[in-house]
Amino acid sequence: MESVRLCSTELDHKHCNQNLIDMAISADGNNGAMWLEIVYFHANRNHDEQTIFAIQEPINSPYFNEHYGQNIQRYSKALAGSTFDDFNLNVVAAIGIEAAKSTGFGGLIVWCKQEINRSEKAHACLQLGIDMKQRGQRFMTQGFGMTIQKMAYQAKDNLESYANVERELKRIMTSSYSEQYQKAFTLMFFDEELLRFWLNNLDDYGEVEAANLLIEEAISRSKNENYLPCDS
Repeated sequence: MESVRLCSTELDHKHCNQNLIDMAISADGNNGAMWLEIVYFHANRNHDEQTIFAIQEPINSPYFNEHYGQNIQRYSKALAGSTFDDFNLNVVAAIGIEAAKSTGFGGLIVWCKQEINRSEKAHACLQLGIDMKQRGQRFMTQGFGMTIQKMAYQAKDNLESYANVERELKRIMTSSYSEQYQKAFTLMFFDEELLRFWLNNLDDYGEVEAANLLIEEAISRSKNENYLPCDS
């Protein structure tokens, strides 16, 4: 999946071809998140038929795993072999690496905007946006999905659905930057057990629910007068 992701923006690299896509499908063809990267791959190259075909695959796939938590833990383990052998600091660095990764979403937006009034394309983009919102594990993926939905609803002059998506987007953004979440997120870097709790929940429940669980666990731990993570 990582190779396909890189190739969604590296348009001229000699190894970014159909052979790479075929190998990715063979390795992880049931994963909707991998198919989403294939959608990005083709949309950025303006391949209409391949993009519309690929859009159906994440929608129909049995599962959707972006491996966000797994990637963070893998980078952390790799850093553990360096001079920076501190798990909490390594996770901070790993989160930064994940955040810095390029994405092919911009190309998908451009592709969807082109001939958005064509029914086949409008329907495909809308359905993909709904699926990304429903099954995306990351705040970012869900936000991208709602952005596509808004664009499709606007093209259809469906102002009610547009407003509903706009409200949901604001709700998610508000929860992801809430004071409770920011406090819990900061606390976990002083409590390795709490940090591992959050990491393990990312791929099982997605970033939104993992955040809710983190807040609940942080509150529960803080009620114990003997809980002093900052003193350790």
